[in-house]
Parts: sequence; C-alpha cells; structure tokens
Amino acid sequence: MSNIANVNDQMTTLMLNNSQQDVSSGDSKDWYIAFANAWGKTLDRSAEKIIDLSGKIDAGDDSLATTTELTAQSQRLSFTATCAATSINAVGSGINTVARKQ
Repeated sequence: MSNIANVNDQMTTLMLNNSQQDVSSGDSKDWYIAFANAWGKTLDRSAEKIIDLSGKIDAGDDSLATTTELTAQSQRLSFTATCAATSINAVGSGINTVARKQ
C-alpha cells in the first residue's frame, strides 16, 4: 500500500509543480499536456490528408478511388477525434480522483 501512496504523492507533486509553468509553447514537461499535444498532432496529420484529397477533387480528380479515400480518411479523423477526447477525459478524470484522495 505504501507504493501506491508514494506514486500518488509523486503524481500530485508533479501536477502541482507543472501547473505553475507556461504550457502554451508546447514545450511543457507536463505529461498530461504532452499527451493532449500528441493527440492534436495526430489529428492535424489526419486533417492534412483530408485537405490534400479535397484539393485533388477540386482539381478535377473526382474518381471513385479518390472520393472513397476521402470518405475513409474523414471517418478515420472522426473516430480518432473521438478516441482523443475519450482518452484525454478519462486521464483527466483519473487525475481528479487522485487529487481528491490527497
């Protein structure tokens, strides 16, 4: 049980220390913000693929293959965004639970 208490103490200390720093630059040592930034970058890459495919269609390549790929990439972005939101919320809820038990 003391190991769990030690981990909780370390997490609380880490969260309190990191809550004081500016995380807007993306260079934070806060793992929760880094976790969220990683999801954001993944979503950005998916959105870039959709933008590229949309550009192809706008340029006249409205083949079934391109249209189908655009549809698939759009669906991928949708479920990736859902996964990102769910995981960020779940981790945040866990942090909240740990903080309340302190």
